[in-house]
Amino acid sequence: MKIWAIVKSCQFRGVHHYPEGAKLTNEIAQTIQHPHTHIFHVEVRIAQDHSNRDVEYLSLENDIEYYIGELKKVLKGNPSMSCEHMGEYFYNKLKKIGAYKNKDIIIDVLEDGKMGTSLGDY
Repeated sequence: MKIWAIVKSCQFRGVHHYPEGAKLTNEIAQTIQHPHTHIFHVEVRIAQDHSNRDVEYLSLENDIEYYIGELKKVLKGNPSMSCEHMGEYFYNKLKKIGAYKNKDIIIDVLEDGKMGTSLGDY
């Protein structure tokens, strides 16, 4: 049995686009080649070693909020980041923090809380 610390209330407004959308034949997919806004929802799960909470929820939330602020700066310079790229960004940043370094991590990044990606240590 695995026990997970979960933080799912983190969200931010961001602009991104998918330049490869121009190559797709689907009309909706072609529209995403242009910059557009979403409210991105970030959910993070980090495995805990025991049921006495070795990952503190508020600390994890603070770490995620910090990296959201950093990601917003990155998006200004590289708005073609996909949800998958954003998930990798959070994963790689959290894995560098001592408290999470050797933990299994799962990251979900959703556009408008409806669709997106899930990646990590399954």
